[in-house]
Amino acid sequence: MSNTQKVSEVRTQVYFPRSTYRLVKKHAQIRNVSIAQVIREAVADKITSKKTSTTKSKAYDLLKYAGSLSGGPKDFSENPSNYLKKMYQEMPK
Repeated sequence: MSNTQKVSEVRTQVYFPRSTYRLVKKHAQIRNVSIAQVIREAVADKITSKKTSTTKSKAYDLLKYAGSLSGGPKDFSENPSNYLKKMYQEMPK
């Protein structure tokens, strides 16, 4: 695809708490997509939809809790994929 055919994109820089970044990174790995893709989709979903309980990707709903919960497994920040996969599989479809 030539430069004139590309969709117009703007480069930006965003800072996340380390815990949020780790969750986004693991989510990207689970889906086998880039971190940028996860962030683009999450932002698009947030600003273009009416956020109901039947969101396209319910995993994004987990991200809103990043850093706000206490308790839980002590190794969650080091091994989130173990827990996220289980939580995602247990979510109602």
